[in-house]
This record gives sequence, C-alpha cells and structure tokens, in this order.
Amino acid sequence: MVENKSWQLWIPILEQELEKEMEKTPAISDAHKADHVQRVWRRSRKIGEGLGADLEILVVAAYLHDLGRHHVQDKAHGALSADLAKPVL
Repeated sequence: MVENKSWQLWIPILEQELEKEMEKTPAISDAHKADHVQRVWRRSRKIGEGLGADLEILVVAAYLHDLGRHHVQDKAHGALSADLAKPVL
C-alpha cells in the first residue's frame, strides 16, 4: 500500500495562516501559540495514523482548532475558531 502524504502540503500553508492570524489578534494566548499547535498535531497524527484517519483533514483541524482563543480568553472559543477558519478553508 502506498502511503498518502498529501497532508504534508498543508503544513507550510497552515503555518503561514496561523502567523497571519496571530498578527491580527488582540491578545495572543501564550498557551496556544505555534508550539501548542505543533504538539496537538504530533499527537493527533500519531493517534490518527493508528486509526487510519484522514490526515489531511486532521492536520487542518489541529492547526486551526484554537484560532478563537486569541480573541476570547475563555473555554467557549470553538464557534469563533470555526468562523476564523472559514477563510483558510
């Protein structure tokens, strides 16, 4: 079986989008910067590979899941993160 690594094409795009979003945010959450996103991606990838998940979808979700956290400092930032992810998607 040939492994599909199309997810790798997304990483530079997502890192650039994350950086652009950080420049626009009113207050960057120190706990949710790029290093957090990269840790989430590494863990998600390991789990996803074991489960046969679509890594192209998983990498995008890992990189964009906390965009709203830099605009509102509470746990209810999911809906805002989804809205901020739409232009990237």
